[in-house]
Amino acid sequence: MEERNEWRTKIASSVDKFIDLGDKSEANESVELILSEGVDILLDLNGHSKGARLDVLHREPSPVRALFLGYAGSLGKEGVLHYLTGDVVCSTPAYAKNVVERLSLLPHSYHCNGHKENYRHLKLGSGALMMNPSKQLAKRHGIPQDGFLLSCFNQLSKLTPSFYRVWTALLRSHLS
Repeated sequence: MEERNEWRTKIASSVDKFIDLGDKSEANESVELILSEGVDILLDLNGHSKGARLDVLHREPSPVRALFLGYAGSLGKEGVLHYLTGDVVCSTPAYAKNVVERLSLLPHSYHCNGHKENYRHLKLGSGALMMNPSKQLAKRHGIPQDGFLLSCFNQLSKLTPSFYRVWTALLRSHLS
């Protein structure tokens, strides 16, 4: 958490006013505060992830709302956000046709993530999640070339050790 606190401090000290809505459990309270402060641009860092405040965004509390770098995906519902910011690596220009928000690509940037630090239990090696062609992956793990490979394209935060144990137990019981 030390790293997050350092970044939070840097961000908070670089803007005119930084307001944390994390302690506002009721959407109405957050919306009232946003409106009373006259916020012009509201940035959401969570999207559909832990700590999300979609209940606030759906009430359209500011003239402009954008999803900014904390969540690399669309909310999938028109009118909630105006912009989805990204980079040309994670959000290629061709990706724009797949999102309801207007894609705003930031130059000279990359959607960084903390997978290596935040998900040590997944043993990610260098920290980069690399997509391997299925034949190479199958060979590495001893899966027959004519076999099949089950995948889970979920957020890493959901792949806890206990979830993994349950998932592998279910697979073993049904694939034996």
